[in-house]
Amino acid sequence: MDWTFVSRDRELRQMDGLLARAMGGAGQVCMVTGEAGLGKTSLTAEFARRAEQQHEDLLVAIGDCNSQTGVGDPYLPFREVLGMLAGDIDDRVAQGMTTEENANRLRSFLRVSKRIIKEVGPDLIDIFVPGVGVATRASTMVAQSRGQKTPDSAVAYGGSKQMEQVRIFEQVTRVLVTLSQQRPLIIVLDDLHWIDPSSATLLFHLARRIEGSRILLVGTYRPEEVALERGNSRHPMAQVVPELKRLYGDIVIALTSKDESDGRDFVAEFLDSKANEFSDAFRERLYQQTSGHPLFTTELIRHMCDTGALVKNADGRWAEGAHLDWDILPARAEGAIEERINRLGAHLQEVLSVAAVQGPVFTAEVIAQIVDVPERKLVKTLMQELGRVHLLVSEEGTTKVGSRRVFDFRFRHQLFQKYLYERLGAAERQLIHEDVGVALEDLYADNSATIAGKMAFHFEHAGMPERAAGYYRQAARRAADVYAYREAVTLAKRGIALLESEAESKKSPGLLIELQLLLGEAEHHCGQFAASMAVFREAAQRAQELGNATAAARAAIGYSEPGWRYNLIDSYTSQLLRIALTLLDDVDSTLRSRVMANLAAAIQQRESDAEALQMLSDATAIAQRIDDPRAIIECTRLRFHMDRDPHRINDRVQRASEALRLSRQLDDTKLQLECQTFRLYDLVAVGDIAQSNAELKELLTLAERYGDPFYIYHSQTMKVAHLILKGNFEDAESLAISAMQTGQQLGVDHVEGVLGLQMFTIRREQGRLQEIAPLLENFVREEGVDAAWRPGLALIYADLGCIDDARRHFDELAQEDFRAVPRDSLWQTCLTYLAETCDALQDTRRALKLYEFLRPYSELALVVGNVTACLGAASRPLGQLASTMEEWDTAEQHFQHALELNQKMDAKPWMVRTRYQYARMLARRGNDNDTERSAKLIELANTDARTLGMQSVSLLRGV
Repeated sequence: MDWTFVSRDRELRQMDGLLARAMGGAGQVCMVTGEAGLGKTSLTAEFARRAEQQHEDLLVAIGDCNSQTGVGDPYLPFREVLGMLAGDIDDRVAQGMTTEENANRLRSFLRVSKRIIKEVGPDLIDIFVPGVGVATRASTMVAQSRGQKTPDSAVAYGGSKQMEQVRIFEQVTRVLVTLSQQRPLIIVLDDLHWIDPSSATLLFHLARRIEGSRILLVGTYRPEEVALERGNSRHPMAQVVPELKRLYGDIVIALTSKDESDGRDFVAEFLDSKANEFSDAFRERLYQQTSGHPLFTTELIRHMCDTGALVKNADGRWAEGAHLDWDILPARAEGAIEERINRLGAHLQEVLSVAAVQGPVFTAEVIAQIVDVPERKLVKTLMQELGRVHLLVSEEGTTKVGSRRVFDFRFRHQLFQKYLYERLGAAERQLIHEDVGVALEDLYADNSATIAGKMAFHFEHAGMPERAAGYYRQAARRAADVYAYREAVTLAKRGIALLESEAESKKSPGLLIELQLLLGEAEHHCGQFAASMAVFREAAQRAQELGNATAAARAAIGYSEPGWRYNLIDSYTSQLLRIALTLLDDVDSTLRSRVMANLAAAIQQRESDAEALQMLSDATAIAQRIDDPRAIIECTRLRFHMDRDPHRINDRVQRASEALRLSRQLDDTKLQLECQTFRLYDLVAVGDIAQSNAELKELLTLAERYGDPFYIYHSQTMKVAHLILKGNFEDAESLAISAMQTGQQLGVDHVEGVLGLQMFTIRREQGRLQEIAPLLENFVREEGVDAAWRPGLALIYADLGCIDDARRHFDELAQEDFRAVPRDSLWQTCLTYLAETCDALQDTRRALKLYEFLRPYSELALVVGNVTACLGAASRPLGQLASTMEEWDTAEQHFQHALELNQKMDAKPWMVRTRYQYARMLARRGNDNDTERSAKLIELANTDARTLGMQSVSLLRGV
């Protein structure tokens, strides 16, 4: 008996309103939520059916997330959506997932969709392939139209080429938006509680870009699942939904377990959707059994019809049968499923049990091999008995694996699969998981990489850790190849966890190292630098023990890069790299060049500058001899980091521009981000703020489109630096806090330290240093004498008038010519803080040494860290130091230069400070007209200070 969809009128009206706005060109997002069995999928299906009837040009595309592979199958729901839009339709009709009317519309639209995919999404042909490892109609048609061979199953997904996440996101978005210009679209993403992180990021990216299009995005998920953490991270949807609410308002339609009134209404409406003569007593008893739960109500009614408890009378109306006995029906609503399964014969129950172990979607050929039944006979059983008669499964579609056709089926409801799986004993589950894994291996053979996540899942649950870990390695590599780094982290960690015991690690040491290298790479790309260094170090040690030169070199490079880039170099860095160099053959190679270049950076910071630069030159020569552009870029990046001589800054800008050109030639967005960041640093240093602003916008756009966590965060912090430079303190503070939250959310390391530097700069100009002084004191106490923040603390004391405290810290730092001050990316910052403290203390003796340190930067602006902040012209603190030494003419020259450079940069706060400090110098010198000039500078400084809200203590003290 086919019962009509009933109830949910209010929810349908809400969705109709969203569709109306989307049809008018204002794209919309809607999330239908509720626990299992409340009818989320049924609601979206009914909504889509009614929408098709009302809008004859509307198209509907549907994608599902998978409960078993989850993060192991990146972009799955979007691959299915694009598959439908590009012609993979028949199987969806057979599954009952779309109507024949929608299928006909999609078929008639194929010529247009083929052209649009070819024009705006050509790279998606090999990446977004519905099903596993096959060329779809879309990829076949488009490939043929481009004069290409149809992609075979071995390379259909992430095989022969890598595709950056930026292009995935951009091309998916462009294809859907362009299609919507021809036909309005409803895109349904079902079961988002199982979404992989990359699909979640793509969902957010797409949602932000559909506001001016005719697209309605509809998602369904279980809120109780989304509320749970995945490992140690928030669920991807827990991050996406709040952002979508911020963009679109109240997007959630929550289906809740019905209260008594709603539950009774649902039971009545459901029963009355067919002609009937049910008594009030029957209706009441049905409600008592099911509480109006949609799934349990429909299942119980179906059970009654199947067993003859409900019959049609002579008038064709449904009524209670003579054998209706509530006592022999399941005592609880959930029992309806159990009763229904138990009515099946032993053979059918065995088939379903094996299918349940494979998952909500299962493969007929796998089941046939395990239960030892001919494939054709099993397919017939699934389609006829279990499908049409018992309504427990439905067709999912066909897939080609190599030259073989494979039939997939799906449980009609997840609770059927869940019940069947949970009633198996632990030992029985393990054995069937092993059988499923072996059958999948036999079936996929050379194409096993395309379903590596599924194979890993089954062998893990079969208690076969080594075999499972091997497939987790394949799945992690596959995820990393399409820039789904968060999924790669999860998959690699699963594989490593399986090999953690000493016995297992000894069985497969090479496999464990490969998993660790994959994990380190993925964590690095996620901005989790400390974690990546720890895992690279362990991998290096294992590789050294095995004498595996390639792995030792890769691990050493992985450990080294965060060190030189983010001031994390330790003595272990050079040790790892030296050992790797001895293990490598003494011949030119990319690895040898990279190891030498990274070793040069390591020994420069801890040993010899001359030796380091020579080694870097040797590494560059190797890269040039083998003509490897990536190795050349790596050497260029390291030279940029190592050779900070301010006199060669123009040469560095040229080198950065050449590296940027090479990275664009390679079409490597990751390298473009890195090279552009280095170039931005020097553009700020030479005071070209207009160009740096333009390139920062480009960097931020590229980072967001690429989806790189670190560069999204990093470009935001650089934007904060530009806001501070203009004196826009409120917006700078707001963005700084937002950037830190973004960094924390994305798992980037050291975000609190960057925020601290930026807030120190802002609070100092606002005259609010007393708010952060206790925090800084505590930090310095915990970190000890080597703390890079000690110069900042000395400056705070000087600004607050705590001269004794300022002198104590300054004296300690000044020992042995300021040897305790780290010569790293904060060197200029520390010198500036110390120069200002020296000026406040009028320490003539120490001023000379600080002047010598700062003098090489006299023509440049002072850049904090990786453009965390800019402290204006270096000639300003040089003028202070010269003034402290009473070198009046030299001081005046510096202050004049500082005014010119700060004016060019539109560095308003630093113009204020330069005028104030210049005025103090003139007042102290006391030449003719100095008093008048000093007063004029003070007037200008105070006027601008009031406009900017600068209430710093130094200004209030006067001259």
